[in-house]
Amino acid sequence: MKERGYLRRNIGYDLRVDTTKSRRELGVRYRPAQASMEEMFAQVVGAGGR
Repeated sequence: MKERGYLRRNIGYDLRVDTTKSRRELGVRYRPAQASMEEMFAQVVGAGGR
């Protein structure tokens, strides 16, 4: 399967992004990824896992 090859080549790496430009030029403030994930899972659980 084509998808398996993609996954094999891309899993296990840290996600690294540079948000300097959006912070500086747009004034964007990002929340921690963990907080976003916890909120998303809480919504899924609250919706009965649907």
